[in-house]
Amino acid sequence: MHKLILFLVSAFYLCLASCGAEPSTQQADVKQLEDITATIHTNDGDIEILLYASKTPVTVANFVTLAERGFWEGSNFHRIVQGFVSQGGKHKAGSPSPGYTIRNETYTENPGIAGLTHSKAGMLSMARQPANHTNGCQWYITHAATGHLDGAYTVFGEVTKGLEIALKLRQGTLIKDVKITSDSAPIKAAYKAQIATWNTTLDAKFDDLRKVEKE
Repeated sequence: MHKLILFLVSAFYLCLASCGAEPSTQQADVKQLEDITATIHTNDGDIEILLYASKTPVTVANFVTLAERGFWEGSNFHRIVQGFVSQGGKHKAGSPSPGYTIRNETYTENPGIAGLTHSKAGMLSMARQPANHTNGCQWYITHAATGHLDGAYTVFGEVTKGLEIALKLRQGTLIKDVKITSDSAPIKAAYKAQIATWNTTLDAKFDDLRKVEKE
């Protein structure tokens, strides 16, 4: 019973308001994709992360797209549950959604990534609505192993430096920006059509994002 209550409480904290968009389904050949690095710059310090592009490419392509367009610039960590997670990802104006959704990438859908679990503090995962395949822009960093979330939420990266900062974040901590710090060109090429669709939606919903560079 205790585990059931914990799971229900956890699901409540990680669910988002419905955004009413169909999840993205595009697949690509990702055999050659390498993992990507990024830094979350906050007013409490920097948190360096590794994004699992080789295992969760759609989720990472989405994260890269939002980061490079400045979606999280000036936003904050809006939910802190000590001993559980620090959650951010809303647009600075408060929107909980980018206007579209993407599918889960968990071992439930792909047994080949069974090793991607909430196994320790510092795992980076997508928050979503109660229904599956409703990920958008919100994400969380675990404070400890949270195995009851495995298979239900997409683990797509981990903290590689600055974990002590991630564990001490405060509700309202400012996200100055999220910078991609390694080559994102391969994943953007692999998901070019899907990213173009996302950008069209973003441009229609937000007027303060960085413009997409023309090829």
